[in-house]
Amino acid sequence: MNPPVAFCGSSCRKIYEGLHNLLGSQNELHDGLTWTLLQRTDEPFTGSYGEEEYKRIQCNSKIAVAWLVMNECFLSTVDRHTRANIVQSIVYNRGSYVTRINYSGFYTAILEKNDEIISVASIRVHGKRLAEMPFIGTRGEYRRLGMAYVLENCIESTLCSLKVEKLVIPSVSQLTGMWMDKYFFSRVQEERLVKELSLYNTVMFPSSVVRLHKNLAMLPDLNLSPQENEGHF
Repeated sequence: MNPPVAFCGSSCRKIYEGLHNLLGSQNELHDGLTWTLLQRTDEPFTGSYGEEEYKRIQCNSKIAVAWLVMNECFLSTVDRHTRANIVQSIVYNRGSYVTRINYSGFYTAILEKNDEIISVASIRVHGKRLAEMPFIGTRGEYRRLGMAYVLENCIESTLCSLKVEKLVIPSVSQLTGMWMDKYFFSRVQEERLVKELSLYNTVMFPSSVVRLHKNLAMLPDLNLSPQENEGHF
C-alpha cells in the first residue's frame, strides 16, 4: 500500500498534476516511435468496463512488459531484509511506511516502436529541485541504436516543461564517461546536492556507483533542429 500523497507547496502540486495529465497518453516521435508515461496504482477494479477502467488495465499490462524489459537489462537486486526485488518494486511503484524501501511516486517511461516496448526508464520527481532516474534500459536487439538516448531526452523535455531543475542518475564507473560525454551529465560534488539526495530519500546504491547530475535548465531539446533550439539559450 502506498502512503498518501503530500505536497511541499504549489510548485510540487503543479508538477504532480502535470505528470498525471500525461499518464497513458502516447506521444508520437518519428520512425514509428512513441513514448508514454505510466504509473501503476493500487486502486481496486470496479468491475465496470468504462474508459478509465480500460486505461488502467492497459497501463498495468504495459507495466508488466516494462518490468520484463528491466529484468532483461539488470541483474536481480534484492533488499537484504525484505527479500523484495528492488527494480521490480520501483517499476510497480510499491510504497511502504518504511522510508528505506518506499518506492512510491515512481513513474515508468516507455519507448515503443510499432507498439513494441523497446526501452524503459524509471523516474521519480522530488519537487522542483530534482528528479531521479535510477534505471533506464533497452532490449538487446535495439541496443546501440540510440533508443535510450531518445527516451532519456523525452524525459528531460518533460521535466524541463515542469520546471524541474536537475536530473540525477547512478552510473557504474565503466559508463561514467559515456554519460558525461554523450549525455552531458556531471559528477555530483556540490555539498548542497549531496545532502538533498539523502534528504529526499533517493534510491541508494553501493559506494562504487557514481552519482551524476544534469542541470536541465541549461540544455536544449536534443530532438530539435539547431534553428528550433535557439530559443532555449
